[in-house]
Amino acid sequence: MSPLDRRSFLRRSALAGGFTLLAPHARAIGANGDLRVGIVGVRRCGRRHLAALQALAGVRIAALCDVDRAVLDESLALLGDAARGVATYEDYRELCAADDLDAVIVATPNHSHCLIALEAIRRGRHAYIESPLSQNLREGRILANAAAKAGTVVQHGFQLRSSRLWDEVFAWLGDKPLGELSLARARCHRIVPDIGKVRGAQLAPETLNYALWSAPRERMAILRKQFHGDWAWQHLWGNGLLGQDGSHLLDLCRRAIGDPRFLPASVQSAGGRFGRDDDSQWANTQVARFNYPVPILAEIRGLELRDPQADGSHGVSLEFEGGRVSGDATGCRAVDGTGAEVRRFGEGPVRPLETWLEAIRSGRPGPGRDAETGHLSSALAHLADISLRTGPHLTREAARARIEDPALADAFDRMDAHLLAHGIDLGGEKIAVGDQLPVDPEQETITGPREADARMLVDGHYRKGFSLTP
Repeated sequence: MSPLDRRSFLRRSALAGGFTLLAPHARAIGANGDLRVGIVGVRRCGRRHLAALQALAGVRIAALCDVDRAVLDESLALLGDAARGVATYEDYRELCAADDLDAVIVATPNHSHCLIALEAIRRGRHAYIESPLSQNLREGRILANAAAKAGTVVQHGFQLRSSRLWDEVFAWLGDKPLGELSLARARCHRIVPDIGKVRGAQLAPETLNYALWSAPRERMAILRKQFHGDWAWQHLWGNGLLGQDGSHLLDLCRRAIGDPRFLPASVQSAGGRFGRDDDSQWANTQVARFNYPVPILAEIRGLELRDPQADGSHGVSLEFEGGRVSGDATGCRAVDGTGAEVRRFGEGPVRPLETWLEAIRSGRPGPGRDAETGHLSSALAHLADISLRTGPHLTREAARARIEDPALADAFDRMDAHLLAHGIDLGGEKIAVGDQLPVDPEQETITGPREADARMLVDGHYRKGFSLTP
C-alpha cells in the first residue's frame, strides 16, 4: 500500500469506523428476555465478570467453564444459591456447543483467547474477549475476519472504549480546540514483580487439565513457581507489560488518531528486562514508535518510578499544536501551549459488559468496540515485540545510534535515565534495539531483511486438534 498523506489518512479512518453493522441473519435478544451467558475462565478477570453479571438485570449466568476444577468450584461457591442450574464444563468446546446459551465471555490466558472466541462464533454465539484480543498478529486477523462475517456481536475487552470520561474527551476534541494532533503518547507504568526462578520443571496443579490449558500450544515444561497468573510474563502464553496493560493505552492512542483500519507503515522498539533475575521473559522497560501519519509513541516502565518528572505520569498524553491532553481511567486534563488548564474531565463510569449486552439487544455493535478494532490495537504490542525480539543486543551508545526519530530518541534517553536511577547502567548491560521494521499494512506482515526472523512471531504455532481454521 502506498503511503497515505494526512488528509486521506484521516478520511479513511473516519469512514472505516462509521459503518459497522451486523450481518442480516444476526439474532438480537428480546428486551424482556434473559440473555444466557457462559464464562470461559473463571479465575481473576472471569470472576470479576461473574460478579458484574450478577448485578445486571435481564442476564442469566447459564454456564461456567475452567480447566482447573478447584477454580471452578470456588466460583460456584461465590454464586451461592444462584449456582443452581448453572452448567459447568472443563472443555470450552462443550460449553460453546450447549443449546441453552446466547453469549460467551472469554477470560482465559491470552494464548487461548482467539481459539475459544472462534469456537463461540462458529456456534453462533455473541462473544466478549478479554484484552489483548490476540496473542499474536495472525490469529487476531483470523478472528477479526470471522467476527465480521459471523452476524453476532463480538466485542473486545479494551474497557476504556466504554468509558464516559473518554467519550466526553473525544467529543470535546472533535471541534479541534487545541488545533491538530501531532503525537499520541502511551505511558504504561506498573511495577512488575519478580516471579522467582525455578531450577527445573514444575508440576501443574493436581486439579488442572494441563493439556487442555495448553490448548493450541504444545505441553511445555512449566518453568515458573506460580502456575496461575505468572503465565502472563512468559512468551508462549502472555504478552508482557506492553501487551497486558499497555495495549489499553495504545487503544486510546489509536482512537485519538482516528481509529485507522490498518497497521502502521513501520515500527521500532528498544528495551529489555532489567532489575530482575527471574523466569519472566518479556521486557519490563521498553520504548516503541509506530509510524502512522500521526505517530504513536509508547513508554513502558515495570520498575518503581524514581524520578516522576523524567519518567512521566501513567496514562495517555495527546500532543497538539496548541496544547496537550493527558489522562487515564480516573481523569483527564487539557492545557494550552502555555501550560494553563483549559478543561478538566472527571472520572466517569466504565461499562464494558453493559455496552456489549446493549449491542446484543439492539443488534448493532458499539463504535470502536468490534473485533477489528481489538485486533488492530492488540497488533501494536505484537509489532513492538517483534521489533525488539528480532533486533541485536547492544550497549547504550550503539543502541542510541540506531534510533533516528527524535521523539523515540528522547524517549530512549528518558528510559536510560530511569534505569540509571535504579543503578542499571546501559553502558555495561546490553539493551535490545530493533530495526525500524517495515510493515505491509495490506498483508499484515513484516517485510524487509527481518521478514524471516519475524515470521514465527507473526504466525505463532498451533498443535493438532486446536486449529484456528475450520
